[in-house]
Amino acid sequence: MFFLDHHLSHAYATFVFLPFFLAISVVHGLLVKYSGSIRPSVLLHALADFIVIPVTYGLVGSFSVESVSVTGFDQLFMIWIAVMVICLAAFVSALRVLGARSETTR
Repeated sequence: MFFLDHHLSHAYATFVFLPFFLAISVVHGLLVKYSGSIRPSVLLHALADFIVIPVTYGLVGSFSVESVSVTGFDQLFMIWIAVMVICLAAFVSALRVLGARSETTR
């Protein structure tokens, strides 16, 4: 119930965003599982809020959001895909380290 209230109470949250919210919840759950602490997940959530809230409320300017079918695969799109892949690799690596450290402390 907390999940539904927390995420579907936002004006932009529709069922289209449900897979995104579920994926983020999985990330937070894995962080808690492998680190043995909720602190990394709280830090990640705070960091995401620190980045997303100013963008949402227009405090850092406005961004045009167009479909890739309109803009095509331009250089900026490819850079962001590369950044996401690098961040995913760093996250998976960090989860493995946290998991190994968690196993040795048990």
